[in-house]
Amino acid sequence: MQVNPGVLVELPENGEIGFESQQAEIEQVVNAIDRLIKWCCVSNGLSAASMSTDTSEASGLSKILDSKELSEMRTDDIALWRNYEKNLFNLMRIVHNVHSKKKLPENISLSVDFADIEKQTTSAKDQAVTWDLELSMGIISAVDILLEKNPDFQGDRDKAMAHLLKVRDENKELGISE
Repeated sequence: MQVNPGVLVELPENGEIGFESQQAEIEQVVNAIDRLIKWCCVSNGLSAASMSTDTSEASGLSKILDSKELSEMRTDDIALWRNYEKNLFNLMRIVHNVHSKKKLPENISLSVDFADIEKQTTSAKDQAVTWDLELSMGIISAVDILLEKNPDFQGDRDKAMAHLLKVRDENKELGISE
């Protein structure tokens, strides 16, 4: 006899079908599901506490320490995703060049900026004030600020300097004062 929602069951005359008793312990099932969800979180780089329904007080420092491992994993993932983005762009360029009369050159590149959420502990206004103070004291240069603000330059001061000069020239051409 096959029983499922898509099959009709023929009952004998005066036959009954119904629910007799519950065999599963609901609390055990809920605990098992909760454990599986936490394991899934840990497997994907989240702390088990991030899915906890228990309320607990935690200080700001405690929260920062809890998220440190997650931010380290994110940093590792960014390097991986940069490579994926580069490969995907090259594949798209190849497909475009096959199907289009206007070709994209081989030396064309794609730049992706991933948000640096770790360093967003101060407001943009406070950070600007700090940078202005450090610039006036000669502690940093505009290149240092760009390298901090945009990790895609990967510490390449020459690239950062060339970018700043390009921006300066574009602003001058547009009539925007420095």
